[in-house]
Amino acid sequence: MSGIGQPEWVTQKRVLVLLADELGYRYLGNWIDREGSSNIEDALLTRYLSRQGYTDAQISRAIHLLRIEADNRPAGVQPAALWCLTSPQKTGTIKK
Repeated sequence: MSGIGQPEWVTQKRVLVLLADELGYRYLGNWIDREGSSNIEDALLTRYLSRQGYTDAQISRAIHLLRIEADNRPAGVQPAALWCLTSPQKTGTIKK
């Protein structure tokens, strides 16, 4: 179970169900072993921001600043999540 205890696993699954079913996020799966996996998915973020009307220059700058902040964490702090979510899209649910 990759170091996550059963109670933590149950809690994470409940949060995923809430995010997908109640808030409309699309669950993309557990990307922990995916090659090139990142806590910032440039292509997904770029597509989303483009749809919101931001220019290429604004998007590039936003991703650059986001990467700086994401890489600026105190020693010993683990990456935020093993689970990947995208913006609300009402395109899928998680099995309970």
